[in-house]
Amino acid sequence: MTTYTSDELASMVEQLPAKARASGLLFIEEAEFNREPDVVFSGETVTLDTALAIAVQAPFVSLQVEKFDGEQLADELKDEDGHIPEELASVISAARLHEGEVEEVTIHWTAQGMIFEWSAFADWHPGFWETLAHAKAMVDLQEHQEVHDEWAMQLAQMKELADRLAGSQEFRFAKPRSRRAIAETMAVKIAGDVTGSGDFSRILREAGALVDRNVLEHEQRLRPQIRELAAELLARPEWRTASNQAKMRDAVTKFLAKKAEGYRLSAAFVEEVMQAALNYR
Repeated sequence: MTTYTSDELASMVEQLPAKARASGLLFIEEAEFNREPDVVFSGETVTLDTALAIAVQAPFVSLQVEKFDGEQLADELKDEDGHIPEELASVISAARLHEGEVEEVTIHWTAQGMIFEWSAFADWHPGFWETLAHAKAMVDLQEHQEVHDEWAMQLAQMKELADRLAGSQEFRFAKPRSRRAIAETMAVKIAGDVTGSGDFSRILREAGALVDRNVLEHEQRLRPQIRELAAELLARPEWRTASNQAKMRDAVTKFLAKKAEGYRLSAAFVEEVMQAALNYR
């Protein structure tokens, strides 16, 4: 697995326009796409040069660069009174040494009616966001525990919602952008129109964070078994009958969900298993 420093990612950004032109590709910065990518490559397993080689027939490639901005992140995490919890502020403060550094590079292109995405993260990126997510979960939990007794009934309703979300196969398998709609449907059945309340948003964030943590744990557990998973996948009828990459990816996603208690594993992990199956020897 390949990791990158922020400096290496910044170097990629500088080199990309020339590399794209050398491959005969038009380079466009920050093009917007109206739907999710169909094919996702991880910079940990696919090099930039390989991605450009794959994109050789695309009309253009587009680059998006995310740089660490601690001040903006702190603003986004402030509460309604304009304050940020100390636990979150300390995590962001510790990461200030990365201020202005490149933390994510993403390249998009279109080919054969599909959208392709290649992305690479700085080596410090996963650890920082995991630490921040953990701190945020702790802050949310503290806030939840401090709610006044007059909200006891609503809290009980929200607990029921959280339990149902945690046990819902539909929520586990949903894409992150679809989780809210599922949670809102459940909430209306339990407590009426509470979907605009702070408690609902908090439960949704906590449930989403729990799903993300469990997905990560399952991926870590399954990663040493990728070759075995690929071999098993090759024998599955849904894989054998998949007529294009989108159907292959769907087959892999559902196959892995059965191995991971119904959780939808990340697009990058799905791609890794799919490539292992396609290149199985």
